[in-house]
Formats: sequence, C-alpha cells, structure tokens
Amino acid sequence: MRLYWDSLAHRLVVIATAVLIVCLGLTGFALERAFLEASLDLVRERLQAQVYALLTAAEMDDDGRLAVPEAPPEPRLSTPASGLYAYLVKGTKEVIWRSPSAIGRSFSFPAAIAVGSGVFALLDTADPVFAYVFAIDWEAGDGTVRRYAVQIAERRAPFDARLSTFRRTLWGWFGGGASALVLAQALVLAWGLAPLRRVAVEVRAIEQGQQKRLTGRYPRELGPLTRALNALIDISERRLERYQHGLAELAHSLKTPLAVMRAAAEANEHELRVAVAAQVERMDRVVGYQLQRAAATGTSGLGPPLEVAPLVASLANSLHKVYAERGLVIATDIAEDLVFRGDEGDLMEMLGNLMDNACKWAASAVWVSGYHDNGDVVLTVEDDGPGIPGEAVTTLLKRGGRTDADVPGQGIGLAVVVELCREAYHGELSINEREGSGASVRLSLPMPE
Repeated sequence: MRLYWDSLAHRLVVIATAVLIVCLGLTGFALERAFLEASLDLVRERLQAQVYALLTAAEMDDDGRLAVPEAPPEPRLSTPASGLYAYLVKGTKEVIWRSPSAIGRSFSFPAAIAVGSGVFALLDTADPVFAYVFAIDWEAGDGTVRRYAVQIAERRAPFDARLSTFRRTLWGWFGGGASALVLAQALVLAWGLAPLRRVAVEVRAIEQGQQKRLTGRYPRELGPLTRALNALIDISERRLERYQHGLAELAHSLKTPLAVMRAAAEANEHELRVAVAAQVERMDRVVGYQLQRAAATGTSGLGPPLEVAPLVASLANSLHKVYAERGLVIATDIAEDLVFRGDEGDLMEMLGNLMDNACKWAASAVWVSGYHDNGDVVLTVEDDGPGIPGEAVTTLLKRGGRTDADVPGQGIGLAVVVELCREAYHGELSINEREGSGASVRLSLPMPE
C-alpha cells in the first residue's frame, strides 16, 4: 500500500476517483429523490382527478341520496382487480357505493381532515396501495346537507416497478459514465504527468552516466525545475573539476619547495632557517590559492539573489578599520537594485581582494561602484595610487605575481579574482589606468536568467 501511495499518478487517480464517486453518488441520490417526489405528486394528482370525475358524474337519486352511475367515468373502475378502486361513503363509515373493481376488497382509509380537503396516504396492506380521501357536504333538494367522502385506492406495484426501472437506468448510466470518466482521468493524468516521468528517466540516465544534462523539451511549468537541475549538475561538475585540478596543481607546486628544504637540510643552521622560512611562505601562498580556487561555487540561478550594496558597505567598514591610521576615504556607489546570483563567499573573496589591493596602493581614496549592464553585474574598484604600468598587469594576474615586495601580502594578488571570475562565473576582469592617477579594475560577471 505504501508503494502505491508513493506514486503521484496513483494518488491523483485515487483522489479524483473518490471525488467523482462522491459527486456522482450525491447527484444520483438527488435525482432519485426528485424522481420519487415527482412521481408521488403525479399519483396524488391522478387520484384527485378520479375523485373530481366521480363527483362530476354523481347525481342525487329519488331518495335524496348521492348516487354514482353504473358505468363510472374511468373504465378501470368497472374492471375487477384492475388495481384502481373507488368508494362512496356517507358520513364516516357507511359505504353506499363501491366500484365493480373493488368487489371483495376493503381498505382502512384515513379520515378526511376537513370538508373540501384531501388526504393522500400509503396503505400498508398485503398488496400496498396509494389512497386518497376527499370529504364534501352535499345539499339535497329539501335543503338538507349531508356529509360524504370519496375514497380512491390504486395499487402501488406499478409505481414500484417504474421506480425500480428508473433506478436501474439511472445507476446504470451513472456507473457507465463514472467508469468512462475514471478511464478518461487516468489517460489525462498519464498524458499530463508524462513530462515528469521523462525527467525521472533522464535523471536516472544521468546517474548511470548515460548523459550529462537534462536535454528534453518540457512544459514551461517544469522549466524552473529542469534549469535548476542542470545548474546543480554544472556546479557539481565544475566544483569536482576544480578539486581535481587543484589537487593536481597543489601536488605539483609543492614538489619544488619540498626539494629545496630537503637539500637545505645538509646546510648550516642559518641557511636552513632562511630556506625553510622562504619555502614555508611559498607553500602557504600555494595552498591558500588552491583552496580558494577549489572552494569557488560559481554562478547559479538557485537560491535568493544577494544584494550587493550591503556587502560592499560591510567590506568598506572593515577596511576602514584595517587602514584607519592612513585615513583613507572609501566611497561606494552601488545601484540599489544590484543583485548577485552566486555564492556570497565568492563575491566577498573577489571584492575583498580588489578593495584590499586598492587600499594598499591608494594615496588617499578608494572608489567602489556597481551597476547592471545588459544583465551583467559590473563592479569597478578605483584608487588614486601610483597606478599599474601596462607591463605589470600580466605579472599581477599570475599566481603569486607582485610588483612590490615591500607591500604586505601573500602574493596571490589578483590571480584569485581572475580564477573565480573566469572559471567559476565565466566573467571578465580588466585593469586600466584611472583618469588623473591610480588604477581602475573592472569586474564583469554574467548572471543567469
């Protein structure tokens, strides 16, 4: 049973079928009750019409009593055992006439409530009948008023037969209609859920290594799901690739420092201390660079967008404290609607490096601006320092590249930003001279839709 409910299609079929059965059942019950009430009204009206027909045909005889013609107006009243019976009662109990069809039959009719009103009832006898009693006051020729009651009875068996036929027809059609609707629902659900089944098939194919991405065409309702899955797959592949490349490059980069320290082990204590310090610093830079590169998440359309302005403000506040002795001015101009779709740590790493480098070289001020440009996030960091000569740009963009060893830092420099920008976010980083003096670094990051 649990496996059955684990299927979305099964759930929908069962729920839809249950709702359909309940709705059709209530509709069928309402129609059956309406048919029953209408049929009873017809019986009542028909018996009432028989009463009026008998009273119309009745005449006062020579003795001043009400009499019915030998041939009643309704032929069935003249036919024995026809199922329609009539009586004319004087007062409350004296039967002064009965139709030929009622010979040998008697019924306990209900009493009339009042003159001019009829009473309709079901008499539960061996052969159940519908009964109708109508009371009148008849004025004789001498002015005497006498009370009479006309009693009509009709067998219920034909009524029950018609009701049974209606019920069989009604529930037969409803049952057939329900079956057809359930089948139609199953077909519609199978067709409607087919895209989800295709997604499941493609996901299994990805798990088994038969394909790398979801490639099928899906309805727009599934578009966000398939795009998100493909984004997750891309992020996972890029992260795994960065881990593999990072480990390979880390292993390769550490070979030289280890070899130097191994060779220095045979030197005197001073040379050994100098060699170890230099190579440890070098390994620290290499390890830090590779860890930052491998940890990059990359662009993604998943998750809420990250507001850039508060993040820049936080970095500016931190750098104010770090370079408080120099009295630097860090001005920011970030568009209020500027958002970044990616990892917050990646953006912090890129902006933090750029702003920190600008603060190191700035004479008095650093400017940070950000805006959208055709869907891309564009961030510019400028300073009023000595600027960067054109031939030094290439050196700075290399891992560990530095133009001045006297300025504190690990030497990783802008290479981390370049790796994150280009590999993780497929963006561009450019370094230009600022008008007047200083450097201007422009970071452009394409964002997913």
